[in-house]
Amino acid sequence: MECRFGDSLDQEVRARRITKAQVRHERIRTQVLEKRFLRMTLQRRQFIPSALSFALASSWLGQAQAATRRPFKIAVKSGMITGGKTILDKFQIAKEAGFDGVEPGGPLTETDLAEMQAAIEKTGVVVPGMVCPKGGRQMGSSDEKLRQEGVELFKTTLRQCKALGGTTVLMYPGVVDEQ
Repeated sequence: MECRFGDSLDQEVRARRITKAQVRHERIRTQVLEKRFLRMTLQRRQFIPSALSFALASSWLGQAQAATRRPFKIAVKSGMITGGKTILDKFQIAKEAGFDGVEPGGPLTETDLAEMQAAIEKTGVVVPGMVCPKGGRQMGSSDEKLRQEGVELFKTTLRQCKALGGTTVLMYPGVVDEQ
């Protein structure tokens, strides 16, 4: 049986297999929504000032948010830079490509650390953070010796990151194996 507009309460109850209270509730809700919609309709003369007020308010809020926002910077992982033989070459390539920073994999050798500090000074490209994949994977090992090595690798990477001006170290926590 199909329900049509204007059916009696009993016909609608039989057609939709719901209670009379549910039908009454839906009808009242529909009437309330229709009344609200009719009250919300704007005349053309009301629409233009309302639209202008909304546009001004949203542009002002956008400017206020933009003034408090920090600049968005983009870094590239050093392993993704395939050109360049030295660390300085890689930093220059990153700068020419429009990157603000380079994220090296750690821990670094003392020579690489010194070269990276010199490259930061010469190019202005920063090191916002580092990656320590081996240390994190070792920390999740079931072997106690590997876990301790992982902790030490991560500590070394943290110290080197701070020395380069970075604030974060990405770690891959653990490894999935048979154990």
